[in-house]
Amino acid sequence: MAYCELDDVQAEFKNTTFSGSTLVTDDNVSAFIVQADALINSYVAKRYETPVLETADGFFLLKMISTGIVAERVRGILEVKQATNKDGEQNVRRPMSMAVLMGMLKDISTGKLPLADAIPISGGTGLYSENSANFIEPEFKKGSTQW
Repeated sequence: MAYCELDDVQAEFKNTTFSGSTLVTDDNVSAFIVQADALINSYVAKRYETPVLETADGFFLLKMISTGIVAERVRGILEVKQATNKDGEQNVRRPMSMAVLMGMLKDISTGKLPLADAIPISGGTGLYSENSANFIEPEFKKGSTQW
């Protein structure tokens, strides 16, 4: 399940249509979507089960991030490949830069930006501590070897 689709990316561009014969083909965009979703899942999986289900409110945040990442890649290619570069800058709406999108992913992975209704991973943060699980307070003795 992808977080965004070809139509979502297409909606970001005013005067460009993706097909098998355009500068950026529809197959290119589909491959970029798979790659963007893999990147997103690598961040999200630190806190939540992946993929995040479409029924979760957090899915729509990930859809926006995925669409933004793919649109940035496509925009970069169009800027380079277009001979006159007349549409490169005006052709895409840029609500967020790649830095902002990656910052959001980092915030999701650290817990600063929670994904509403997403299922947290069952193991917590991936680390297990016998002391923490059993509410054992550490006790350190001064002047003695404890290990």
